[in-house]
Amino acid sequence: VRAVGEQLGARYVLQGGIRKGASTIRINIQLIDTQTGAHLWAETYNRSLRDSDIFAVQDDITDHVVATVADIYGVLVRSMAASVEEKPDDELTAADWVLRYCGYRQHLTPEEHARLLNGLERFAEREPKHAAVWACLSQLYSDEFRFRFNRRPEALDRALAAARRSVDLDCTCQHGHQNLAQVHFFRRDVPAFRTAADKTMALNPRNTDALAEMGLMLVHIGEFERGANITRRAMDLNPHHGGWYHFSLIWESCSKGDYEKALEPATRVNMPGMFWQPLVVASLCG
Repeated sequence: VRAVGEQLGARYVLQGGIRKGASTIRINIQLIDTQTGAHLWAETYNRSLRDSDIFAVQDDITDHVVATVADIYGVLVRSMAASVEEKPDDELTAADWVLRYCGYRQHLTPEEHARLLNGLERFAEREPKHAAVWACLSQLYSDEFRFRFNRRPEALDRALAAARRSVDLDCTCQHGHQNLAQVHFFRRDVPAFRTAADKTMALNPRNTDALAEMGLMLVHIGEFERGANITRRAMDLNPHHGGWYHFSLIWESCSKGDYEKALEPATRVNMPGMFWQPLVVASLCG
């Protein structure tokens, strides 16, 4: 694997194999770091061909592998984010800053927020043509509003301007559209939110962070079943998803008055240091 990595100039290699028995196929997949030889992730998928054709199985496996490995909570992104953690700010590229942002999403704290925000703003001043950087900035400005992290005046105005800058630079930047939808949601512009949310999910239905975010906001505007089902799809695609995904299922159960059922996903939120989980548990028990 190391030789293959050197030959191809690849830091990571995804390899696997397929075996078939009667109407069942078994696919084994491993993600390997070519520099260390470490196996970062491995999974076995068993699928029956009795009730579905090979193309449906292929699409299903592809969706699961891509989401599990490469979305913002993917094992590949976690490894790549860790590799730039100690890199000096003045040596970071636009892609490195996006990875820093992905690391921040794993550990939402005011300290990480301030560190990332300061660095991203300085980088955007020097190199203002990166759509992904403006999308990350939009999210950080929104976090000033929703999490009360390092609050400054007019957070949502700045978030909206950064999101628009992102999609103006690249109309296919999903993260830009995701943040545009988020800002419309916080500004209570429901029609604009719905339009941006649909665009976000259509651009890349394998990005579970985007699916879960849009699903949660749909739940919050009263579309409980649709929003929760979108979030369930995100959770199915990537079993290593963020703990906050469970909130959609919590609110769906609450909408039906089933507070006992809501308690089960509430125990899985796993967001140390954030007030949401204990607040929700207290509310449900009450």
